[in-house]
Amino acid sequence: MNAAPFPKVLQSRPTSSNRSEVHGVKQSSSKETRCLIVHSLCVVPRPWLYCCSLIAAVGSSLEAGDDKATKELVALDEAWSKAAGERNVEAVASYYAEDARVYPPNEPIVMGHAAAKDTWAKMLADPSMKLSWKATTAAAEGDMGYTAGTYQMSFNGPDGKPVSDTGKTLCVWRKDKDGKWKAIHDMWNSDLKP
Repeated sequence: MNAAPFPKVLQSRPTSSNRSEVHGVKQSSSKETRCLIVHSLCVVPRPWLYCCSLIAAVGSSLEAGDDKATKELVALDEAWSKAAGERNVEAVASYYAEDARVYPPNEPIVMGHAAAKDTWAKMLADPSMKLSWKATTAAAEGDMGYTAGTYQMSFNGPDGKPVSDTGKTLCVWRKDKDGKWKAIHDMWNSDLKP
């Protein structure tokens, strides 16, 4: 099996001898040499490996990476949340790239812009649905970035009783050919026990 070339962050080697190894991945603890050396790819899907390498490379604060791009991503994420709160399916779908993948909880992966739009249309069709999220962590480097944070959601359950949910979000963004940020991997899951 031929693997695609690794992103630059995975090609670099740490200069510090202060490294730790967890599950076959060595990570430098030196602030100057944040990078990963991956020994085995057989258990980690490539998109998530890239996401993890991006997070490790640019840090984990709203100030990490390119400040202007990071602020753009946070502003986009806020506007996206507002569109979802208003149940504006067209606006929500507009944040996804054509090749986007969405990872809704307890469902298969949704692939492509049209399928992502359908997923949101079904979710937002419930008039009792209230949803918002907020990025607590974001970073960008070049034409890639991520936002991560928390969400709050409420809706009426099948029995008509209100249900409240809180959870986590993670979105990987990529600039398209026009230089606009688009979501390429979007996932969320609940903090509540099943």
